[in-house]
Amino acid sequence: MNLKLTTLFLGLIAHGSVFAAATISAPEEIIVVALNGQTVKSGLFKGKKQFKVEAGQVNLNVRYQEYFEMHNGRFDIIKSDVVNIRVPELKDNQNYSLALVNPPKDEEEGKKFAQSPQIAIYDQNKKLVQIQQQSTVQSESP
Repeated sequence: MNLKLTTLFLGLIAHGSVFAAATISAPEEIIVVALNGQTVKSGLFKGKKQFKVEAGQVNLNVRYQEYFEMHNGRFDIIKSDVVNIRVPELKDNQNYSLALVNPPKDEEEGKKFAQSPQIAIYDQNKKLVQIQQQSTVQSESP
């Protein structure tokens, strides 16, 4: 019986250390396409907005996408190419958030922003961790 309890206890300890994770959240305008090379599946209008990732270096592939209503009641969807964000070090049990740097206020600004979006990642204390501009772009079909 003691051997079973010891094995169970060691398994629980190992489980906690193996699955140490950080959480990354994204606003509606940032679509997470892939995490560490693994494609993230999401629908056109609803997508997962919080992601658990292993602590340490993380490679994010994201895209800016925003919906703008036009004067005639129609809307326009503006989106960028994929931006690669390599985050040097995420810490265990910490929360991080993605944000647009100087986000556009209207459709025209959105079109300009989509050509070269700047995306930042902040830690849970709102401290800037990284800003990435669309300098390393991976083409992806819409």
